[in-house]
Amino acid sequence: MATVKPLPAWSPTTFTVRWEGYDPGGSGIAYYDIQYNINYGTWMNWREHQTGTEAAFVGGQNGAVYQFRARGVDHVGNVQAWGAAQAQTRIDTIPPAATVNPLPQYTLTQHFNVSWGGTDNAGGSGIARYDVQYRVHDGMWENWLIGTTNTVAQFTGAQDDGLYGFRARAIDVAGNVQPWPLEAQAQTFVDTTGPVSRVERFNPAKTSDSSFTVQWSAQTLPGLSIDSFDVRYRFRNGAWITWLTGTKLTSALFDQLNALDGAYEFQARAADSLGQLGAWSDPGSTIYVDRNAPFLAPAGHLPVVFQNDIQ
Repeated sequence: MATVKPLPAWSPTTFTVRWEGYDPGGSGIAYYDIQYNINYGTWMNWREHQTGTEAAFVGGQNGAVYQFRARGVDHVGNVQAWGAAQAQTRIDTIPPAATVNPLPQYTLTQHFNVSWGGTDNAGGSGIARYDVQYRVHDGMWENWLIGTTNTVAQFTGAQDDGLYGFRARAIDVAGNVQPWPLEAQAQTFVDTTGPVSRVERFNPAKTSDSSFTVQWSAQTLPGLSIDSFDVRYRFRNGAWITWLTGTKLTSALFDQLNALDGAYEFQARAADSLGQLGAWSDPGSTIYVDRNAPFLAPAGHLPVVFQNDIQ
């Protein structure tokens, strides 16, 4: 007694057919004969006088149903009668198509959601799973999620100032694998620090006037703009004091000296058109106010006096 082992509901164009049997008479099975039909049609011989128990079926037609049956012949010549179909499978030869959904041009955190989806050909076996890869800038592609059935996941640990690209491929129930797309299907630039600000250095770095002009600027990502600035100062390395908040100016006259001579240091920070607030600018934009006696030493000694004052 011979029978074809069960086949999956869906198979690719090439798949393996297996069979088995036993001989109740005792002489043992000498060989097997295997037949198949297409779409429940006429039975056709496929493998005859087979002593093995499996073979690859090649050339299945997309969308067609293939049925199989086996018979055994024992060592004394007894031949099993052909019976009904013992196993069947439908062929799917067309790979599915998956893509990563669009991402924002800029991402402001080191973790963000990535989503993807796909379709299978009409009447196909359906998508079984996805593989998703990423790369930074134009580097090598790296596996992120392999064999996932999810269609969204959180990407974590992104590096600041990194351009992250993503691509996905789908594998259908029949085992057809979509080729990887050559380019990223979606990408985003990670910027967690916001715009970079600076206060222009004072030249000269000493004044005897009761007021002076402070200038500042900022840079942000291409396509974005600077929305506003905060500016603060400190006197003689004391606590920082807010001067301007949310201003759109890039320079202003500073006249809050309160008749005090000494080093005034300034910092600025900017907010961009995405609402991201950058860090305070690096220290170093300092001016020394000297209006009252005793006055500073000649200019040749100013750097030493200036440095000692702001430390």
